[in-house]
Amino acid sequence: METHYHLKVVLKNPRLRTIEIVQDTTLTNQSSVAITMVEWLVYPNRFSKPLPRLGDLNYHRIYPHGFSKGSIDFSSIQNSDGEDVRSTFVPGSFLAMPEGISYTQHLKKPLQPGQSISIQMSYTLKVPNKLGSFGFYRNILTLSGGWTPYVAHMNNQGEFDLTDAPNPSQWDVAIDSQWPFVMKDTLYQAGEHHVHFEQLPSINLQASPRFYSYHVKDDQRSVTVFYPLRKNKRIETSMEMFLESYLRYLKTHEEWFEGKPTHFTLSQAPLREMLAVQTSGSSYFSDRAFKTVGFLKSFHTVPLLQTLFGQMISKEVQDVENIENRLWVSEMVSQKLTADFIEYQKYAHTDARNIGAIRTLSIFPIVDQVIHSPQFAFFDVFYDFAYPYDPVRDEFSRYNHRKAYGRSVFSNMEDVLGEELVEESIDEYIRKENTSLLSILQEKSGKDLTSDLAQWTSRRPALNYSIIKKERTENQDESSHYLVRVRKEGPIEFTEPVELLVKTKKSRDILRWKDGGEFHDFEFDVPQNDKLKVVEIDPRKRLLETDLDDNRKPSLKKFVLTESFATYDVKSNQPQIFLAGQFRKKYGGADRFNIQATYLKDIYGVNFSYMRLFGQALDRLRLSHGLSSGISINRVTDDYTSVSTSSGPTAVLVGNEGWITALTMSYFYGNQVSFTNPLQGGYGSVSASVGTKALGGDHDYYRISTNHSWILPLHPNHLLAFRARIGTSGADSIPSQVQFRLGGIDSMRGLPLDNSRFTGRHVLLLSGEYRHFLFQDFDVNFWLFRVRSVQGAVFSNVGKIAYSAQERAEKIINPSAPTSNFWDLFNGSNMEVDVGYGLRFHIEYFGVSPSLITFDVARAITEANAVMQFYFGVTQTF
Repeated sequence: METHYHLKVVLKNPRLRTIEIVQDTTLTNQSSVAITMVEWLVYPNRFSKPLPRLGDLNYHRIYPHGFSKGSIDFSSIQNSDGEDVRSTFVPGSFLAMPEGISYTQHLKKPLQPGQSISIQMSYTLKVPNKLGSFGFYRNILTLSGGWTPYVAHMNNQGEFDLTDAPNPSQWDVAIDSQWPFVMKDTLYQAGEHHVHFEQLPSINLQASPRFYSYHVKDDQRSVTVFYPLRKNKRIETSMEMFLESYLRYLKTHEEWFEGKPTHFTLSQAPLREMLAVQTSGSSYFSDRAFKTVGFLKSFHTVPLLQTLFGQMISKEVQDVENIENRLWVSEMVSQKLTADFIEYQKYAHTDARNIGAIRTLSIFPIVDQVIHSPQFAFFDVFYDFAYPYDPVRDEFSRYNHRKAYGRSVFSNMEDVLGEELVEESIDEYIRKENTSLLSILQEKSGKDLTSDLAQWTSRRPALNYSIIKKERTENQDESSHYLVRVRKEGPIEFTEPVELLVKTKKSRDILRWKDGGEFHDFEFDVPQNDKLKVVEIDPRKRLLETDLDDNRKPSLKKFVLTESFATYDVKSNQPQIFLAGQFRKKYGGADRFNIQATYLKDIYGVNFSYMRLFGQALDRLRLSHGLSSGISINRVTDDYTSVSTSSGPTAVLVGNEGWITALTMSYFYGNQVSFTNPLQGGYGSVSASVGTKALGGDHDYYRISTNHSWILPLHPNHLLAFRARIGTSGADSIPSQVQFRLGGIDSMRGLPLDNSRFTGRHVLLLSGEYRHFLFQDFDVNFWLFRVRSVQGAVFSNVGKIAYSAQERAEKIINPSAPTSNFWDLFNGSNMEVDVGYGLRFHIEYFGVSPSLITFDVARAITEANAVMQFYFGVTQTF
């Protein structure tokens, strides 16, 4: 199908995000059969509902101010005779997207080979207020491919295929714009313009009140960079240095790139998930590029290199490859050229997980999350993934086919044909004209790759491989024979190379399984003078698996510092230290072993516990439920409480120094995904502890508590958070150091932590917070970390302590003194109430990893002499 689009675009007030368009489309049937219908795709209607796969981790990277609708609303659809044919357009569903993305036009009479028809559409394009390569954000209007209705891909047999990118077409665009705009590689000033493009599958447009630009060039080639917003000079310098190195590389390897394009274009766009997006003839890059600390900047050049090399080869790929292969070939060749550049520049690392400092610091949870449970933007830039992670992939030529990345096709080809042959084939493809990459690969390998390619380029199914058996037997020659059985969970008919690393003291071998089936037995011998140390599935991490903890025997273990804080109590001249760590499998697993160490002014000791997780997976590290059991050993000091008497304040000894040993059982649950800014869901626990002299302690007691928290979203930027806690303990002699405390940062923030009136055997606490963003998606640089958002929180707590340490001391002096009990918690009198306000600074350590810094101030309103309490923390309070 030959397609010619004529557009009249009126962009008079871009801030309204509404664009009036008249589109004339001329269709010529170049197939050998008559056509009775035409398939249209209307990409903006994808945004009539929130994008799929968005959650706590990336919602604000797409919709910073909540969901914003995008759509195309037709006012008329006519044929060349002016007849209304809107009724012949039937909306359909496509790839589980909202209805209205695809339309089937039923022609009133068949379109014979060689005949043409014209369709005129008048419509309003509503652009969503969102980040990404299609949206409006902070006076930047970005429209990449498919912002107008377009005809779906059609093959030579007259069959339409919605799962492929559209055919290259001609475009004539008459645009009247109030703002300057960039199309493909040219900047146009505000006013009326006519722009023509030949053989492009789509066109892109970016408009803004003002554009800045600069050129980096040598005597042969140049790169133009457009900025809708003025950039920090240091960041601009970093970009210029990178582009200069790119041009030097092209000049050094001129024999590769002779005859290729000499001018390239980059345009800054408000991207938050991807650092660069390849569009038709140009590229958008994120305004966050080059904002990390120095030693991470080289990783940011990788996506920019890929998109620049993509521009270089785009015309050649379009001329040589059929429509089905253009995307993966372009991505694959760009990836290979990028890898060559990285090798030439001698980059120290292409995978941040291999940086020694990061591996060493992985004891800290924030670094461990970066490695094993990524929760930051652009993380696939820093990892050498064969299957890059992309939750949005909203550029039309990518979303509407959902096929494999060129990177994954590249990896599969290397597994089957060998790295050397694939690289030689790509090198030849770059130099050779009028020959497809597949032809070169088949010629060099002597294999028919048609069926392999069909699998490599199809949407990959969800699979998991696991080691379910490892047996050892003795051979007659006294060597050891091993059988390792691997199970595949997923479609049995899907086959791919599965590698098994066999590592002994003296050797390292890779075994492969390529056949189908659910199980495969790897068999091998180990000499008597050697010893098997490790068997591991997929040692190069080439498979797309989400469950990695069953890939290795023996499993790798690691220690992670899960919690830590250290404070100094000036009033009592005492430090307070808490450390908690966890032994677990490298990639999580269900079994965890915890150790905690505590040093407060009146208690210090250790706790050891075993934790078993179960339920739904939240990420690679966490499951939604868990059980734990443990033992704690603590030393307590003499416990004195001040009591007012007729002769003045008197210090009463309510507990002697000694040892406390306790057994604890807990159940806990949670479904919140984000560590730093959960938008919904909740968590909770039920815990019971028994202190006993039978284990060498000096006290018998019990303690039971339950704690629950929920978040109710009013709006993505406005949240209500609630917490409820209740607990009871006994006997009367229970040391106050292990009783409940109503004050402090994780309880009633308006009360002090160590007041004996607010420490006791029974506790009730109800909390509420209204969390709201004050500033979002801005950027304040503190070198090692950058502040991205500031959230406020209005909070209040209502709570009560029954049978307090103060009451106990008074009863020691006066046995007839009254005391409260557990049921008095539910008596509405004498409740403590506080109010406060806090700031939550959402930050990114090293520019990539999300975390939180909190400052809270609170005051009890039921205490006559209450003073303001101030707190600093590193997580949401609950």
